[in-house]
Amino acid sequence: MPVRRTRNAEHAQNREELSRDMRRRRLDLFIQQFEKEAQERMNELEAKVENMLATVDKVFKVELMKMPPALQNTLNALMRVFCRPRSVVSSGDLRCSVVGSAAHITVTTAEGQAVSFSEETKDEINWDLLDDVARCQIQKLKKLMEYLSQRMCKDA
Repeated sequence: MPVRRTRNAEHAQNREELSRDMRRRRLDLFIQQFEKEAQERMNELEAKVENMLATVDKVFKVELMKMPPALQNTLNALMRVFCRPRSVVSSGDLRCSVVGSAAHITVTTAEGQAVSFSEETKDEINWDLLDDVARCQIQKLKKLMEYLSQRMCKDA
């Protein structure tokens, strides 16, 4: 009889271990499936947010075109001031500038991408990166440089 009890006890213990292993595997599969579905849902939500932002941007541009040009210019200027990072950096603001380094500027595109220019890199400019915002900044800088040049001539 003792042999039989031992076999039954071993058999019950084996069934319990198999049951634990089965539950652990099922739980692991459940967690993997849950994480996969959560990631898919996050991707869907991100895509929806991107679509909504694109739609809002298009609607804003359409509404902006309906406004008088003076108001458009004012809104564009306000947006550049409040919605974009600092767009022009002087060599004095850069910690890496050294005495005798080439004069340079950095303008920011509507996408927030910084584009730097200098006398040394003028032939390497990627013109495709420059959008209307960057071109407008360059025109303003040109006017500023002309003004400063005139002031220097007057003071000299």
